[in-house]
Amino acid sequence: PVAPPAFDTRSAPAPARVVPFSRLRWPATRVSRLAAAAMFLLLVGSALVYRATIGATQAMAAELAADHVKCFMMNTVLQTHESLADVEAYMRRGFDWAAELPVNAEHEQLQLVGARPCVFEHGKVAHIMYRHRGIPVSIFMVPGEEHRQELVKVFGHDAVIWSEPGRTFVLIAQAEGDDAQKVATFVKASLR
Repeated sequence: PVAPPAFDTRSAPAPARVVPFSRLRWPATRVSRLAAAAMFLLLVGSALVYRATIGATQAMAAELAADHVKCFMMNTVLQTHESLADVEAYMRRGFDWAAELPVNAEHEQLQLVGARPCVFEHGKVAHIMYRHRGIPVSIFMVPGEEHRQELVKVFGHDAVIWSEPGRTFVLIAQAEGDDAQKVATFVKASLR
């Protein structure tokens, strides 16, 4: 018997071989890998140029100001409050730092909120949170770095920076006038 012409396989082209998309070897795959690598190098290079342009101190202040905002937003939700003894004990355990926080902070209208570790470019930093007249104030202790004393403006916040041997302190606040400097002067007198 002879098959109808529609079913005659002798004259029809061979069926196409089906290859899953994931197994295709497109030249674009190599190009996309090169593009991804170039994008990565561009991002890393941009970050280095940005840091070099604004300086290490400004970059540190910007990173810590972002942590300040993030941590206080979280604290608003969690409503945490820790005692002076708890914060000092945490600093000893978590950072091997015998922090002496101001015991008469309420005289300067400072209310201790708590403490937490924050991840920083070079590792973990101590973050102590206060409120000054209701305004969030952060004091960061960056171990192993020393920066010169200065006041930096970043993201609408003041960053007061000072160092002790082997560590840098950064006070971040969205303060009016010289309030951030006044609080930093008060804190510096006891915090080591």
